[in-house]
Amino acid sequence: LDIRSQTSVNTFLATAIAPLGKTIDVLVLSAGIPFYGPMAATSGDDMETHFNTNVFGFQRVLFAAFNPPLSL
Repeated sequence: LDIRSQTSVNTFLATAIAPLGKTIDVLVLSAGIPFYGPMAATSGDDMETHFNTNVFGFQRVLFAAFNPPLSL
């Protein structure tokens, strides 16, 4: 599963969940990339990789797993 790719997320969920005929009750997201050093010394590409994994990747999996969204 590559959480940086919406296609990978969708394929994973379809493969892992759909055959069971159930919905997801609990989701544990622990993927992430650590960041070391001053942000001023970080390239734009490195920063994009970190955000795409640590922020947008989390959002991708969460939104795909709970669609329609949870009602709180």
